[in-house]
Amino acid sequence: MGSHILDLSNVNIALLRLLPGKPGDEIVCDVRTVPLKSDPVYETLSYVWGDQSNTRQITCDGSPRVITESLHLALSRLRLRDKPRTMWIDQLCIDQTNDVEKSLQVSVMRDIYRKASRGLIWLGELPTEEQTGFPETHVALVFQCLTEMITDLPNAGSSAEGVRARDLGEVILALMGSQWAKWQGVKWWQRIWTIQEAKLPKESDLMWGGYTLSFDILKRVAVGLVMVDSGVGQRFEQCFALGPLSNEFCIPLMNLQINDPAPILGPLYRWRSRDATNPLDKTYALMGLLPEGAFKSVPFCDYTISETELYTRVTFDLIRHHQGFLPVCGRRGEPRMTPGLPSWVVDWTFADDPTQRTTDYFGHCWRYNFFKCSGGKYVEPEMTPDGTGLVLQGAQVDRIAVLGSVNYLLDYRQLSTGEYDEHTLHTISLWSSVFYDWLGDRSIDEPYIGNKDMTCLEAICRVLIGDLVYNGSEPDHQASEEDVARVQNYARGCWDPQIAESARDMARSQAFFITESGYFGIGPPDANIGDEVWVLLCGKVPHVIRRSSEKSLEFEYVGDAYVQGIMEGEVITKSTTVIEEITLR
Repeated sequence: MGSHILDLSNVNIALLRLLPGKPGDEIVCDVRTVPLKSDPVYETLSYVWGDQSNTRQITCDGSPRVITESLHLALSRLRLRDKPRTMWIDQLCIDQTNDVEKSLQVSVMRDIYRKASRGLIWLGELPTEEQTGFPETHVALVFQCLTEMITDLPNAGSSAEGVRARDLGEVILALMGSQWAKWQGVKWWQRIWTIQEAKLPKESDLMWGGYTLSFDILKRVAVGLVMVDSGVGQRFEQCFALGPLSNEFCIPLMNLQINDPAPILGPLYRWRSRDATNPLDKTYALMGLLPEGAFKSVPFCDYTISETELYTRVTFDLIRHHQGFLPVCGRRGEPRMTPGLPSWVVDWTFADDPTQRTTDYFGHCWRYNFFKCSGGKYVEPEMTPDGTGLVLQGAQVDRIAVLGSVNYLLDYRQLSTGEYDEHTLHTISLWSSVFYDWLGDRSIDEPYIGNKDMTCLEAICRVLIGDLVYNGSEPDHQASEEDVARVQNYARGCWDPQIAESARDMARSQAFFITESGYFGIGPPDANIGDEVWVLLCGKVPHVIRRSSEKSLEFEYVGDAYVQGIMEGEVITKSTTVIEEITLR
């Protein structure tokens, strides 16, 4: 199917009419087709399909229809006793066996959810108290406490008097699908489709078993938790006694309310850890949240192409959109899950094993704009005719001659400040040894190749923090001479929170290297001796690439890097610099 033949201007959608009935009655419904632009009145359902081999039968349009057990339970709760209920539900309103029809319907999902009168979020049924660790009545108490929390009443949370706060905290953990909950049956928070299903409707209700709460209340409580003077944090702790585990409630809800400064790239990275049965949905499930026309080469959600083709198109469009390699920065040696991807393409499928997740896009994107190694020059990259190679202009800087060890600090494990600092100082110690071994009998005050007015000692200190000093969790300014002295003191064990933040970021899951000419840098953990450092006329930081053969100008992309002495366009402005055309495969 060509990407240009799908007409989205006049789309019909199917709407389900759930007929009334009593508990225990057979589920009966019918489906009608209406133009989406006619503004029909309906509700949407956000839920987890569940085990697709565990099915139940209903009657739809007078004929038997098989649906998942999860949806059957939801319909049983949603059905009204006295009148029909009109809904849009993907399992019954999209022909899941027809990829062309599915492409059409998913492509207008943004409008389907935005036009809905209400979104309904179904978390599933509540099992027995023995399984969950709490009685069903505690769910009602928790929902009441959350509602009272945003009323500013002096007796907020009084509904739970007489119930141990930590017992209600267990309900919160289960509600959020937390790994710390005794019962972890709520999977809604783990699915990628549920993000736009929660964000797009005008208003939404959350349903858990027979209990309902406005989703807006959950979001408002989360906002209150991050506002120091709101009083919500104190009330939340009084009601639920979760301590630091209150983040299990707050973070997922706050993430749903973030407006990313990079409105395309940010959401793709923020949500790529969410589960998707179809790898294409790592992108398509977020299209409703992205600006219209976000991807020129992916004008609609095309289920007839492979994930390799989709991920390649998306990465190519992102590189052009950002006029640089920001979209591929920060991978830090993360393994590829999708077979056949070109080396320069972002794999939007996340490793199932959390120990393999080393990516740090957000840390890199904060640093990225401080530099201009290409001297502000940009040449639009092109795709090779076979759709796999990226053609770029750039200049070779040098080859890697010496490599330091890599200290993998993994995203899935939350380290205390002390542990993190211990890891970082250990890494800096190892890298310093590599530097001094390379230096040999020469003085640390020897001029540095990248800047003859800078000593080798100053250069290595700047490299250890990527030449940036942090304020909080983000870089604040380029390092001064005074900051360089602070780095030396930090390396000797003198605590400095700003230097520590920056050093932690550089030392985690990256490799220190020295090139044949003596440039110092930090780059991808899977770099090899002999790999080349290049400045590409496509972005603000240099990159490590691997030549496919000695005389070839085809390369494998390895990763982004920081290299002292080339970050401000020094290489590009040299009269002796040769610009070459290369292809990444």
